[in-house]
Amino acid sequence: HPKYAAQPMALLFWRSLADAGLALRFLLTPAFNVQICGEYECFVTEERCNESRCALASAMVEFFEICSEAWFLCIAIDLYLTMTDPFSTFKNRMKYYHFFSWGLGLIYAIPTAILKDSVSGYWTVSTGEQGNRTLLSKNAFCWIRMPNNSNTLQPFIFFYMPLIMSFCFSSIVIYNAFKRLRKGLSSTFIHRLRVLFINAINLVSCMAYWAVLLAVYIGIYAGTDNGDK
Repeated sequence: HPKYAAQPMALLFWRSLADAGLALRFLLTPAFNVQICGEYECFVTEERCNESRCALASAMVEFFEICSEAWFLCIAIDLYLTMTDPFSTFKNRMKYYHFFSWGLGLIYAIPTAILKDSVSGYWTVSTGEQGNRTLLSKNAFCWIRMPNNSNTLQPFIFFYMPLIMSFCFSSIVIYNAFKRLRKGLSSTFIHRLRVLFINAINLVSCMAYWAVLLAVYIGIYAGTDNGDK
């Protein structure tokens, strides 16, 4: 429908498509577990569950996760360009958004699939006290390998850093957008006020989601003891 191909709905559509791919990967988890462990459920502590078989499952998570966050970043970029260059066309920018989002997903997914002895593997949470790996969860989920110590760059390079950089840029754009709105818009921006508003609301909503998720994650990690709890 032409309405959903216009600015900014097209950006939300393609991000939703990346999220749908990520959801499909979660639905296929039992099938991947059968391939890796021979059963519908895998546990980190079982020797028959080989992390080296996680390459495809890990790369699939990485691709769709990074693509989703890249489309989120494109929303911030589009908001910035809408404010700074009101005469540029969204249709011309869209091809660059596709190239950036899907390309960035491939840049992260390919090493995840190839470097299966150092990147792809089980995403686990451990306390790491006294050099020992005390697992808070023994369920195996293929994504980024978490070594036996906390001094590892894999999760920062392949997840945390892209997320932090995206949100830092988006925060700056949001701040400048509301700052400009408070001062008032010139006549060239009035016809794009709806676009500015929808992009801003979407950015704030997504950032609030991750903020709540991070708070819950930190709370559970800090509140869990080293026993069987």
